[in-house]
Amino acid sequence: MAADRRGRRKARAHHILDTAAELLQRYGYNKTTMDDLARQAGVAKGTLYLHWKTRDDIFEALLRREQVALARTFLENVRASSERPTLRSLFRHAALGLLRHPLGRAVFTRDVEVVGKLLREADEHPERKELFEVLIDFLSRRNLVRPDLAPRAQAFLVRAVFLGFFMLCSWTPDQLGLPDDQVADLVADTVVAALDLGGQATPEEVTAAAEDFLAYLEELVAKEEAEFEAELL
Repeated sequence: MAADRRGRRKARAHHILDTAAELLQRYGYNKTTMDDLARQAGVAKGTLYLHWKTRDDIFEALLRREQVALARTFLENVRASSERPTLRSLFRHAALGLLRHPLGRAVFTRDVEVVGKLLREADEHPERKELFEVLIDFLSRRNLVRPDLAPRAQAFLVRAVFLGFFMLCSWTPDQLGLPDDQVADLVADTVVAALDLGGQATPEEVTAAAEDFLAYLEELVAKEEAEFEAELL
């Protein structure tokens, strides 16, 4: 019986977060109220407070869930690919995930109309790194990136590449734009060229490093998923 109650509570929390994601993308953070959220989710306003103390807590939980979901989708897509994992393919899948995830992309591009003051909240948690930052840290420890750049500079460079392509996509009329797959290819090619990824390693060493990173990320994501789900009870 207790297990059933926990299951219903968790399902309700995810439903509320799903609704919050929908409203955030439709109206933006500043224009979404607790009344809006309760009405759209079909629950009493007091029910929201059974799970979270404030509106900010709800949206912060949403952003955390989305970040974990992005990493999980990345892992599934890489594993489902017919090609062997390479450093280029890892960055390609990271770019493709953001291109196809509007909320994650809004956070990454710091779209204040969508996520508002939540950006400041995210800035207060530097330990929550973007997927590519985790990858850069891993590759740096394996000496698979340019030795003349510190990891912080490497992460800055990669962020600039991703951001440049994403912003151009948002500014370009649909009839002049490119498919997500092609944009992701261009992003990955640019990152690989800029960081000289794998320049000092054999293809076998690069593949081994990519596989090791996926195993490392799997453990990290599984831990984050378990911790987040426990917090919903």
